[in-house]
Amino acid sequence: MSIGSFEPNGATVALHTLCVHPGWRARGLGTRVLREYLQRVGNEEGVERVALIAHDELVPFYQRYLDSQMN
Repeated sequence: MSIGSFEPNGATVALHTLCVHPGWRARGLGTRVLREYLQRVGNEEGVERVALIAHDELVPFYQRYLDSQMN
């Protein structure tokens, strides 16, 4: 596999964008959407991992989510 390639039956699913309108942020919507997405993807046959592509300023949001799932 190379960067930019697409493998329809690959084991990695890439999450490129998760957007919440600024007026609706800090209400838990992004967390709920991310949780539901990961649950659905996790139920798909052949999926082994999710790759996250995010802007640097959004990394803390995703890190908080991952930290909360590890506890």
